This record gives sequence, C-alpha cells and structure tokens, in this order.
Amino acid sequence: MDFSYLVKRERRSDGAGSSGGEAGQMALIKEEDDRLNTELLQLQDEAINLQQKGTQMQLEYEEVQSQVIRELCR
Repeated sequence: MDFSYLVKRERRSDGAGSSGGEAGQMALIKEEDDRLNTELLQLQDEAINLQQKGTQMQLEYEEVQSQVIRELCR
C-alpha cells in the first residue's frame, strides 16, 4: 500500500516541505504498510488452509454418503 498521499497532504498543510519530521512520518507509514502486508499474507495462508480443509471434508462427506446409499440399496 502506498500512503505517500498522507505525507503530501501533511506537507501542504504545514508548509514544512522536506524535513526530518517528514522522514520519520514516512518511516512510520512504511512500518505500518509492512505490518499490514504481513498480516494480509497470513490471512491469505489461513484462507487457503481453510479452503483445503473444506475440500477434504466435502470429499469425506461424499464418501460416507456413497457408503450409506450402497447400504440402503442392498
């Protein structure tokens, strides 16, 4: 994610231009961006794992359903 627009808006409002405060603000934004990207990757991994588990459970359900149908047809 790009939060540079926040820094540009802050720069315009205080008229400071390029300053040490701006660099610190950019560092904080970058840190938050990295944290959010890491969290997003973890959530994507969790979603994939849940999807795989759901697929496995569906296959198991279909197998049990087939066994029940075979037993009922005897």
